Amino acid sequence: MTKGNAPFWSQRATRRQFLGVLGLGAGSLVLSSCGAPKSTATPLPTVPEAVMGLRTATPAPTAPPVLPTPAADVPTSFKINGVTVPCKRSEAYVGSATPYVQYDVFNPFAPGLHDYTIGYQQYCHEYLWYVNYMTGEVVPWLAERHEYSDDYKTLRLILRKDVEWADGVPFTAEDIAFTMNMLKNDRTLVGPADVDAWDSIYADPNDPFTCVIEMKEPRPRQHTLWWCKVTSGQWIMPKHIWENVDPHTFTNNPPLGTGPYKWYGGYLEQQVVLWERNENYWGKKIGRFPAPKFLVGAKYGDPEMALELTRKHVFDTAQISYQVWLEHKDEFPTIQPFGFYNDACVRSYFFNCAKGPHLTKPEFRRAICMLMNREKWATKIYPPPGAPVAKGPWPGYANMDQFINEEAKRKWGTYEYNPTRAMELLTEIGYVKDGSVLKDPDGNPVVLRIDTPGSPNAGDIQWASALDLMTEMAALGIDASLKHFDSPVNNEMMYMGDFDIVSRWRCQTLDAVDEYATLMCKDFKPIGERSTTNRERLCDEEFDAVVNKLLKIEPAAPEAHDLYMEAFDHYLRLSPTTGTVETPVGTSSDWWYWENNLCDGNLYTVPGAHWPQYMFVFFNIRPSGREETSTS
Repeated sequence: MTKGNAPFWSQRATRRQFLGVLGLGAGSLVLSSCGAPKSTATPLPTVPEAVMGLRTATPAPTAPPVLPTPAADVPTSFKINGVTVPCKRSEAYVGSATPYVQYDVFNPFAPGLHDYTIGYQQYCHEYLWYVNYMTGEVVPWLAERHEYSDDYKTLRLILRKDVEWADGVPFTAEDIAFTMNMLKNDRTLVGPADVDAWDSIYADPNDPFTCVIEMKEPRPRQHTLWWCKVTSGQWIMPKHIWENVDPHTFTNNPPLGTGPYKWYGGYLEQQVVLWERNENYWGKKIGRFPAPKFLVGAKYGDPEMALELTRKHVFDTAQISYQVWLEHKDEFPTIQPFGFYNDACVRSYFFNCAKGPHLTKPEFRRAICMLMNREKWATKIYPPPGAPVAKGPWPGYANMDQFINEEAKRKWGTYEYNPTRAMELLTEIGYVKDGSVLKDPDGNPVVLRIDTPGSPNAGDIQWASALDLMTEMAALGIDASLKHFDSPVNNEMMYMGDFDIVSRWRCQTLDAVDEYATLMCKDFKPIGERSTTNRERLCDEEFDAVVNKLLKIEPAAPEAHDLYMEAFDHYLRLSPTTGTVETPVGTSSDWWYWENNLCDGNLYTVPGAHWPQYMFVFFNIRPSGREETSTS
């Protein structure tokens, strides 16, 4: 058996290997510091600046405040948004949340309103491996390692032997085999396209902690399916629960996971969710046990309340903006300096390539791309100092630059704002402007709808950029409308093909072929049939041929570079999606109740609370010793 022969794709990628693929060396690393003391138990890693675009550190207060003397009668519960949390405030971690849609469905496989921000995939569910983009590590978690056969057609996943579901049942290879076979046998469920390339997946009859995948062709990247990358990874469900239910209708409420927290309850009217620590969490045996007894997600309402909430230490994550913090930092000595990073999800536009008569034409899609004023959106919509313009359909991380074909970008022009060329392109395929109305070759006015899960306000890049794009489209005579749909609803509409153009985010961080593989003919579904992989409904045989070649070779193979360049050229020719601007995120925390939280120089994991990697915060923070009192 070979064990991850390709660089970086090894079963136990070290930080040095990870950074090597990212194009970073030791000279690329920076380390700054927060103003308050750091944990002595968990050394802080250095942060790869070129990966996350960290900005210059802002000096912290010179000294943390003196701890107040705890009151003799510390309350054993507290309230937030009218909901009682059954523990001391110092035992709970309180974070802000986007508006919740529902608290009833925890089934990620079936159509419905599964809300990925609710905490299930962050604190209850766990993954085989986690990619930590802040430290440059691929962290084995539920798995120990993987092994390939010499021909890359057999993959073995070797699991930890001490993991348990929250009900005490052991986590084994049977759970993986059951889940993946369920998805393989019913492609209407939300699952990866990878399963179509497998002959079989099963638990090794001689070892219940080894899962075997037999593949139809060489697939040297297959193990990365089980890496938790951006906001999620491959879901694995407990066989002893799911084998007795209908996966299409099962709500999975309450959810059962292997993670450190269990579902306590949700309060829709108050916009509060509570997760309770699993006191029997398997990680305790290896020294990984979360400090907070409860995790609380709450929507705090009017942004103008942020300053007052900060003064009262209501939230453990900073609720004020970077600009407000600069103005008031002397008032808030426990609010740490903001750390900035570029999120892995680029603000993007998606086209329904099966939606006639206009969007089926690659030339039409490319013309719309040329109406996107990326420079304007990056500088006028985002607060100072703005956001980087996207280089391509993925974030501008150093490791992704190798997949960009600059000659193709000049050739197709889809990343340049050029309304004149857009009109010329439309004219070349038979469109004419009749007064103020653009008409197609059959003489019909062009009418399109832009959807977005973005908040309908001027400060939301998805909504605001769509408004600007509507203006540009109107100048060419296109009658465009804009509609907001909550994210779960928008997801389902895209799965069913019920959209023209969507303004949202596209996430990809490791290998361009991961993006390309979601756009192949084998996953094409007509509008009205559910497609959870190829939502853009692209089908192009030339593109497929190049992608299939890439999928069968190691990323570092000598012939890979030319194939990557060819694939990027086809991608721009077809333009099923297009990136617009990066997503810079500023994050900080209040160390009033919890120290060693995330801040500038202390970004030891991805700061986004909607990422599963945020779970590692709760293994690292420690109580400050402060307590809430009746007068606090």
